[in-house]
Amino acid sequence: MKPRDEKMLLRRLLGEVSESALAEIDQRLRDEAELASRNGELERAWERLDLPDVEAAPAGFASGVLRRVRDERSGFLRWRSGRLPARLAAAGALAGGVILGVLLVNETGEAANPVLAEDPFLMEESTLVDSYWAALDEVLGTALVEGEETP
Repeated sequence: MKPRDEKMLLRRLLGEVSESALAEIDQRLRDEAELASRNGELERAWERLDLPDVEAAPAGFASGVLRRVRDERSGFLRWRSGRLPARLAAAGALAGGVILGVLLVNETGEAANPVLAEDPFLMEESTLVDSYWAALDEVLGTALVEGEETP
């Protein structure tokens, strides 16, 4: 028996063949003893299976699945999934930060806002690092010798 015949018998057992194909298979079962024997084995095995009752799919299930696949292929669901809006929001925040930075600093590199100009973090030569090392020396009890490099 050919593998094609085995598949044909299984499809018949599962009820997946058309009426015309079923008539042809039944004729072959009457004519070929080996095929009829194998069909009997498959039917007995099928009957011994403890299969659950088959429930029909809800109305519109297949069309809903097809619509969802079609929408996913077209990119419609990408807007609803949240991935694209999150990326757009991140890009907008980045662009807003760049624009804000440009507005706060003029062409010469000086802060346009006088309050920001007095901030020691924005000044080119800050004494903050020097203050840190002086405080560290006080805590550790070591004084910096004039001209000695700091670690």
